[in-house]
Amino acid sequence: MNKAIPLLTDPAVTGAIHGALIARGFRKQDLQDGVQEVYLKALRLFQRAAPPPDLERMKALCAKIARDHAID
Repeated sequence: MNKAIPLLTDPAVTGAIHGALIARGFRKQDLQDGVQEVYLKALRLFQRAAPPPDLERMKALCAKIARDHAID
């Protein structure tokens, strides 16, 4: 899981999370909280399944988690 941290916190991944949350109606003042929630959900997932091996797949996964989070 430690190898996943640099990918998870890459600025491109954070940007994908921001974009997904904003597209689903998140307010700017709530974005940082939303990003942290997505990080936590991703880390929990990585306890059960292998993290994505590259940046593009990590962006796609985190954007999906963000979209799903915004619906909750």
